[in-house]
Amino acid sequence: NRLLNVTTAGSPNQPTVSLGYAYDQTGNRLTMADGIKTTSYHYDPLNRLTGLGDGVTLPPPTASLVAWWKGDGTAADAQGTNPGTLQNGVSFAAGLAGQAFQFDGVDDAIGFTSTVGRFGFQATVDLWIKTTSTRRETIMSDRLTCTVTSPANAASWELQLQPNGTAGFAVAGPDAGAGTTFVSGGVATTQQVNDGQWHRLGVVRNGTELRLYRDGQLEGFWNFINGPPVLTSLPAGGLRIGTGGCGTNPFTGQLDEITMADRAWTVAELQAPRTQEQPVAAWTYDALSRRSAMTLSNGTQTTYSYDPASQVTNILHQLTATSTPINKAEYLYNGVGNRTSLTDRRGTQTFGYDALDRLTSASHPLLLDPQAFAYDPVGNRTTGGAVVNVGNQLTADSNFGYQYDDNGNLIKKTLLATGNYTQYTYDAENRLTQVQEFAAGNPTAIMTSSYRYDGLGRRIEKVANGQTKRYVYDGEDIVLEYDGANVLQARYTHGPGIDEPIAVTKAGSTFYYHQDGLGTVTELTDINGAVAKAYAYDAYGNLLESPGTVEQPYTYTGREFDSEAGLYYYRARYYDSGMGRFLQKDPIGFNGLDLTLYAYVRNNPVILIDPLGLVPPPVRPSGKGTDICENIKEAKFLGSLGIWGEMAFYDKVKSEGPWDLKRRDPDHKKFEDFGNYHFGVMARAAGWAPGTAVRGAGAYSILSGESPEGSSWPGPFGKPPYGDGFFDHAWIVEGMKDFDSGYWELQCSQPCPLTPKRR
Repeated sequence: NRLLNVTTAGSPNQPTVSLGYAYDQTGNRLTMADGIKTTSYHYDPLNRLTGLGDGVTLPPPTASLVAWWKGDGTAADAQGTNPGTLQNGVSFAAGLAGQAFQFDGVDDAIGFTSTVGRFGFQATVDLWIKTTSTRRETIMSDRLTCTVTSPANAASWELQLQPNGTAGFAVAGPDAGAGTTFVSGGVATTQQVNDGQWHRLGVVRNGTELRLYRDGQLEGFWNFINGPPVLTSLPAGGLRIGTGGCGTNPFTGQLDEITMADRAWTVAELQAPRTQEQPVAAWTYDALSRRSAMTLSNGTQTTYSYDPASQVTNILHQLTATSTPINKAEYLYNGVGNRTSLTDRRGTQTFGYDALDRLTSASHPLLLDPQAFAYDPVGNRTTGGAVVNVGNQLTADSNFGYQYDDNGNLIKKTLLATGNYTQYTYDAENRLTQVQEFAAGNPTAIMTSSYRYDGLGRRIEKVANGQTKRYVYDGEDIVLEYDGANVLQARYTHGPGIDEPIAVTKAGSTFYYHQDGLGTVTELTDINGAVAKAYAYDAYGNLLESPGTVEQPYTYTGREFDSEAGLYYYRARYYDSGMGRFLQKDPIGFNGLDLTLYAYVRNNPVILIDPLGLVPPPVRPSGKGTDICENIKEAKFLGSLGIWGEMAFYDKVKSEGPWDLKRRDPDHKKFEDFGNYHFGVMARAAGWAPGTAVRGAGAYSILSGESPEGSSWPGPFGKPPYGDGFFDHAWIVEGMKDFDSGYWELQCSQPCPLTPKRR
């Protein structure tokens, strides 16, 4: 039940793109093919991500090349003028690099109207195959009829999959010159190709010789007694991929990188790599499973340092150990885990807090004066001339006046000094659909930006002042960006965490992201490690400077910044850093633990983030009466027992099981947060992959009838929370993070319990 393929429908106006996935036995993702490249994921024995690599296709030999079908979302000929027609629903799946053709074994085929495939005495067919079929099936053929009846219509060739799993090539037709003598023959591999792995098949005709290669090794050889049939004089049409003549013996499986040449390739050419993996990023971890270093493919390295409480104290980005740092993020903390200072290449920022851990002061080297903030009892700002109504809506401050609709959405923001205003429009689900700016007294907008979303609530299109950007997602992350003509403009690679962009490729150049402890993008470096773009922000995300020419969306806390509208897109809501508030109410209401429903991360933006726009909980929940350290020991033991341990673990965490802590009291509330947090800790202690744990919890929530209703919960194969409740999911993730960071190893090694720290 793991997600294998996602295809965008291409309507309305969206590009048609398929994403294909492959996994290992523990549920870790191994590959993700986006039609441009295939990203590979590598893990250590503890299921920690250690590397990302992009697979790229290497071109075939160009001399005498007739056709090259790459399978990357199209049957177009990348080499010549022989495009194929996809028939009966041929789809695409993860291939060698990018995508491969996927055939269903029923009636899928690719047909051609050109004479491609009609070769003379010199010819090569080269392709990759992946299948588990045990039937006689046709991989590809140039055969016009269903049966061979006479020399007049028999000239044909066919590459087949045999019932025993080997590959075979057969050829038949009139003999050279005579035109009447019928000759036929064939050759088969000695090794199977139906083991579910990628294999390379090569067929070479060289005069009277016919050779068949498997993975670059000669597998079969046959000599034509009367000379090879001449297949160049047949009527137009005939070549089919994925089926035989008249649709016989359809193929089941995948084909990729199909090439044809009217020259006999050498063995070296048949053995030459057609794909290679280019490393993108690599990670290492310390003894407590905390990330200790990240190396990017442009040579830059990031190192991470921690204090005894596993709080990050320094993130250092540099090209070499002796070079001037690209940047750093060096932190100091107070006794409850709030950051009191941040030192980077520009200098030191300082932060102060009130008794409720709300930010009250912030300094920055690029600001002449320190910033000061004050709040009312529920969390509304009272500084900057802020005026708030009974609904906790900001109606005015020193610079602007604000108006709202009946659903609590900000609909108008007016600059008091000039009367110029910004107007906001929403759909029935309170999603922002348009932003327009007007000059006072002029009904014509001077700026218009509009937005569209898919069924999962993800923003799939932005049109700003006539410039269109369309997005293709892998879960919650953008992987491909297209323009209004559906021409690819950018490809993004992401790391293991949410909002952790690694690299962006656009206009033929690749740039690499560098982030601080909040996930905020501070620099992009080019392929040589030189800074190509830099950013500086105040504590609430107001952009202070951004030298450089690279245009890309990810900035503060790793979220997308819409510069034309001055807003950050936080998925469920939009954030105005000048206000320090969201434009819309929290969709989950007071479950976000924010009494105002508008405040950004409960007014502590130095330590907290909100990637979903839903406000995460700040403190580990209480689990009085639970010996979590003993439970960790038991979970580790169960994880060492294989399938029997998995069954025993399930008995522990299932409803009414001894570790179903959320059901300790009748209303299921007292231990609910801790129960989910505890599950996350135990799942990682038992060795579960993170994706398996959160998706399994979501699937169980659905099966037990406790899944929240509505389109925001697409199930275990959609996006977070995978069918679970938002905070159930959030606490599971927090538990996993704490175990992976070594927090509980440190906690359990102490003679007295540590005081839970603030995130």
